[in-house]
Amino acid sequence: MYYMQELAGFIMPNAKHPVLGEYVQKLQKAQEVLASTVMSLPGFMKKESLKEKLIPILYATPFLEMFGHIVVSHLHLDMAVKAQALLDALYAEKGAATPEAQKDLLKNNEEAKFLWNKVTTAKWFVNNILPQAKTIADYFKTCDTSAFDIRF
Repeated sequence: MYYMQELAGFIMPNAKHPVLGEYVQKLQKAQEVLASTVMSLPGFMKKESLKEKLIPILYATPFLEMFGHIVVSHLHLDMAVKAQALLDALYAEKGAATPEAQKDLLKNNEEAKFLWNKVTTAKWFVNNILPQAKTIADYFKTCDTSAFDIRF
């Protein structure tokens, strides 16, 4: 719950960020998936069979991967929001008001490149890695216990 509050504290003020808002909103959807998954875990203890009761243990590693994708997305976006603010200030300081001037600055200024890359990396991670969290959460919905049926 502590992390969910921390995550919400990041999402709420940044969900309408002019550059990163759509990515923060994707993180918010992942937060909802995480909350739903966590809230479903105690329900497995009410299942009839021992196999079904053990589903959270069976999917412990994928659950940690899901959680990790969400945490790392959060950290990337947090850095990206800060980097974008610094990049905007750098554009203003250098008089790069037009897209063309900003492109020129990105070619010739190492700090601008670094900040741009922070923002770009966050976008890529949220678009390409974060969606895996939903797929992993769906594992729990299958209630697949076939791994317990392996014969040795």
